[in-house]
Amino acid sequence: MQESTFYGDLRDASFRIAFPLNKESDESVLFESDVGSDAPAVTLGVPEYVTDTAWIVPVRDDARKAAALDGITGISDLASAAFLNGLTPKKGEIRVLLSEKKGTVVLCGIGKEGEELDQETLAALSEAAGKAVSANGAVDIVNALPAVPCGELDAADRIRASAEALVEGSYFSSSWKSAPEKRDFSGTMVYILPGEDGRDLADLCQSGLSDGFHAAKAAMDARDLASVPGNVCHPEYLADMARSLEGEHVTVEVLGQKELEAEKMNGYLAVSAGSPYPPFLAAVSYHGAGDEKPVVLVGKGLCFDSGGLSLKPAAGMDEMKFDKCGASVVWGVMKSVIEMHLPINVVGLMCGAENIPGGFCYRPGDIITMRNGLNVEVVNTDAEGRMVLADALTFAEKYSPAVTIDIATLTGGCVIALGHEMTGLMTDDDGLAEALIAAGIRTGDSVWRLPLSKAYAKLLKAETGDVLQSAGRDASPVTAAEFLRNFRPKCGTWAHLDIAGTGWNSRGIKGPTGRPAPLLLSYLTDLSRGIIRDRRGGMMLALDAEGPVDEE
Repeated sequence: MQESTFYGDLRDASFRIAFPLNKESDESVLFESDVGSDAPAVTLGVPEYVTDTAWIVPVRDDARKAAALDGITGISDLASAAFLNGLTPKKGEIRVLLSEKKGTVVLCGIGKEGEELDQETLAALSEAAGKAVSANGAVDIVNALPAVPCGELDAADRIRASAEALVEGSYFSSSWKSAPEKRDFSGTMVYILPGEDGRDLADLCQSGLSDGFHAAKAAMDARDLASVPGNVCHPEYLADMARSLEGEHVTVEVLGQKELEAEKMNGYLAVSAGSPYPPFLAAVSYHGAGDEKPVVLVGKGLCFDSGGLSLKPAAGMDEMKFDKCGASVVWGVMKSVIEMHLPINVVGLMCGAENIPGGFCYRPGDIITMRNGLNVEVVNTDAEGRMVLADALTFAEKYSPAVTIDIATLTGGCVIALGHEMTGLMTDDDGLAEALIAAGIRTGDSVWRLPLSKAYAKLLKAETGDVLQSAGRDASPVTAAEFLRNFRPKCGTWAHLDIAGTGWNSRGIKGPTGRPAPLLLSYLTDLSRGIIRDRRGGMMLALDAEGPVDEE
């Protein structure tokens, strides 16, 4: 098997947080977070900054000083000089300055005195700063953006939002170049300075930093896997990636052709029948909470989707290697859950298959008996994702899940409805919908709830079989979800995330986004801490102890 090499970026960094003890003093205290470190450490005094440091400095457009670092780092003179020379960036923009004494200085425009940032601008500035640091290189990074007031976000949430965007902004991979450029950020220290005084913030801010770092890491890991080309990433490749996660508290079960036949997963098998590469279903089970019922994540992993006999147009078909974004996100999220040692049980199902025309491929008009016994009347072989997911959802029932969430690049109709900004969310449970919407708001990984109802379900009434595979273009995201609802586990709650518009970019630089990994990891992290949120300001409630572009 050909191997790909993913090169270093800020995923390899270790992190510390510095709190100013006194705004009139240069004295600070450093709390080393548990991110990239085995044991927390406390060091008194301002760290020794050198020329290979990158400074991320918030600057007001009507003040001759850094907005938050004055009197702490001694670099406010640089911001003042930038102001005097007309280099102060506008709100939401950055300027990069190079100094022989101070290294790289990234000036971030945050608007007028007294003006607050919003979360979107904080994230955009942090992401741009991460790109600038990646381009110029650094050993140490001092990030003061979380010191700036930002709506109702507290210091921990500002750190989380900035850290996530900063790390993901540094994303860099040239793994498929014949002469790759390696950018090694291993050992980078990132100091994030909140404006509030006091050591009592240490635990909260440390937790926020860890959450932001791992959310970015999950998305970046997902992007790496989703980018692997179809001639390398066959279904067994996905299974091997799942096996790589096996270890303490983690078991991996892989079902190949024979096991899928034994499970009567005929929809899954039908999609793969035309390909010379057999299907694989990989189940990664993380055991972090005893006998508690797990959350099951089900990811569509079409390593390549030609549309089968209902062949896709040639234009844009190269992007169909990204039809495995759902499974790639599940892999990235599971990897971060394991690294964070979350006290929760999570199962990740990676559904690897390939939809290729061939002598044995399935056809429009076929009747296929699914794992749960329903006879599906095939309408369009390019509606293959729901066939794979349907059998995987019934398979998920063996885990007695408390929550099941499937993630799939499923319908072109979702792109028409929501564009590339929001993921389509469909669920028949209001509580789960609120929790996922809140996680999306918190991380900037937004979702929009679309309806489910019998009015849409009746559009799937079949003449020959029990249910039509597809009801056509009208309301296709909703009717696809209604199709899947026939196969959802009978226990627990269920949600479907259609990432056809958000899973990858077709415009500008093509490539996967890693969404909705940040949303899912935020949801799982809150769940593991006994917290649920709703969209109204992120209200927090204690959990009850009993429960925790064609068709596709």
